[in-house]
Amino acid sequence: MQGVKSDLFVFAGLLMLLIMTVVGSYWPLGEGLLIWSLAISSLKAYLIIRFYMNFRAGDRATKLFPYLAGVGLFILLLLVSTDFLTR
Repeated sequence: MQGVKSDLFVFAGLLMLLIMTVVGSYWPLGEGLLIWSLAISSLKAYLIIRFYMNFRAGDRATKLFPYLAGVGLFILLLLVSTDFLTR
């Protein structure tokens, strides 16, 4: 029963983040809208990976690959932003 309860809480959290995304799209945030949307999508991705893809129960190699993917994505975004800022 504990697993179902935590799944429902995660699902409710994902729905709240979805509502925050839709409501935030109507706010006149300008450039802040991109940061707002990326922050919410990162939280949603974290919740899905952490709870629904069962990386909690995996071995060390299984837990290592999502973190390496996150580091790789951060490096890619860093390189793209430096290219964008130097133009």
